[in-house]
Parts: sequence; C-alpha cells; structure tokens
Amino acid sequence: MSTLFVVTSVSDLLISIITKEYLKNPGGVSIVTTNVSFYDSYRDRFGNMFLIDGVPVSDSRDADFAEVALPGELAGETFPNTGLEIWKVLSLDRFRHWYNPEFQFICEFIDTLSWDTLYTSSDLGQTLPLMSGFQGDGGRRVWVKTEPIRTREFMDFLGSNVFPFNEIITDSKDDIEFIIKHGNRRVRAVYASGREEGLPIDQSAKAQIKANLDISGNVLCVLFDKRDEWQCRSFISDKSYKKYYNYTFVYPVDQRSRQLVYTSIPNAHELLLAQDTLLKIADSIVSFRWDDNYMKWITIPIQIIDYNGMNKALFLAPEGVKVQ
Repeated sequence: MSTLFVVTSVSDLLISIITKEYLKNPGGVSIVTTNVSFYDSYRDRFGNMFLIDGVPVSDSRDADFAEVALPGELAGETFPNTGLEIWKVLSLDRFRHWYNPEFQFICEFIDTLSWDTLYTSSDLGQTLPLMSGFQGDGGRRVWVKTEPIRTREFMDFLGSNVFPFNEIITDSKDDIEFIIKHGNRRVRAVYASGREEGLPIDQSAKAQIKANLDISGNVLCVLFDKRDEWQCRSFISDKSYKKYYNYTFVYPVDQRSRQLVYTSIPNAHELLLAQDTLLKIADSIVSFRWDDNYMKWITIPIQIIDYNGMNKALFLAPEGVKVQ
C-alpha cells in the first residue's frame, strides 16, 4: 500500500498523520510540498520528500492574461444572459486558479506517482491540493484540516458535487457536526483527538487584573476584524449595549486589523487595551462572524451579531454560540 501527501499549509494534525503513516510503512510514503519551511524542518525526518515551486511565475501569467483579455481574444465576450464581460472576472485573480500552466506540470508529476491513499492540506487558497484530488482513479482521498473548516467558502464547496475528496479528518467535534450537516453523503467525516482547548479563566486572577486597572463591573470585548469594519463601527456607534456593560474595549484580531482600527472606529484610542490583558478581564465577547482562527481558543461567552446574515454565522457557528 502506498500513500501520497500533498502539503501546502501545515497543522499539528497533519504532521501527526504523516508521522503515523511513515512509522507504519516508511518505504511506502511520498510527500510533495510547496511549503519551504515544512520541507526544511522535516526533510531529514521523512524520506521520499519532494519540494516543488507552487508559486506561479507572475511574468508569464501576466503575459498570458494580456494575450486573451487585454483586450485579447475575449474582448466583448460576456457571460450568457448577462452584460458582464468575461475578462473583468478573469482579471480578479489573473488565472490564479483557472489558468495556471505551471500547475499543469505539477499535476502531471503527481499523476506519475502511484498511491492507494492521498492526503492533502485543507487549503482552499492553493490550487495544488484541489487539483491533486482530481488526479488518478479511485482510491482513498483525504482532506486533512490545516485551515479553518467552518467558513462560508468551505461550506459552499463541501456541499457541491465537485468536491473530489471522500474523507475529511479534523481535530474538532464541532467540525464533524458541520460537515455532516452541510456536506454531501459521499464525504465521510473523521474525528482525530488532540486539539488543545482554551483554558478556563482564573476568576481570582481576573479580579486582581481589574483592580490593578481600576476597572469594575462588566467588561465587553468587541472583536474587530478588518472584513467587518462597517459592522463593528455600526455597533460601537449605536451605544445601546452600554446599559449592560460598564466598560467596552475593542480587540483587533490581527495586525492589519490593528492598523485599520484607528481610522475605522470612532475614538478607537480610548477603546484599545493590551490584547493579552483584554481577554483576561472580558466578561462577554461580541463578534460579527465565526472564525476558527481565533475563536476556538476563547472560553469567554461569545455573541455573534451577523448584520443581514452576510457572514452566514447562523450556519457556521457551533451549536451553543448565540447568533443574531
């Protein structure tokens, strides 16, 4: 039995599966990766590993795009029954997913490898895992969680008839329920234990931090994600929540969000607090979307306010999370 791993993004879960397969049958495992850091870290540990350049060559890609779309062969062509010109859609990503000659060589290379089981990273941002899922005939094709599964994009893809994998392995029981609910019957969901959960808040330490900051009463933490600038600004400006909380602080979820918060949120400088401190003293959290990247570690009660349902939080949030 031979096993092929196609690795772009990496997680502890994927590493553990590679290790187990390698220990069972070291001569039968091959690894193809575009992740240089992963390759450098594990090439001495795992044999039969191939590093390939998964980044398209921008010069040739742009030249190909110009030939067919600027104005090129597609000039004046529209999608059926619409006035939308095809080149405008293609220009959004310059064929990153739909026309990428470099990946043709990669897929031909993968197709030469013999395998009974294929494991890939759950990376919707890269073409290689998806294209490799369509290669070969039959066999076990496994999508291993390396990126959040409870996303709007993955929900749509999972329920489609073109999802090429017949098994998904995740380290979250919430993901299992999500896959069963939104996936098609051909996909089997497998739970692999081992994910660390968020630790309960030490209430005595929480009280001491509040006292040191001269903060008393209920504290609300509002998550600011750059994608939800309008929602967050609307919520902060409304101020009706203030009757329930003595203090309100804004928590930028990543570096780019922190850069934007000053120009997006009124009086942001008055609402910011050191991030590591904020999650230690908050009594409640408000968010405008569900995002596994930062929510799976939080043990503070979360309420999601999804304006007009634009972030599909009602479908993505695990059971027990309040969504309105």
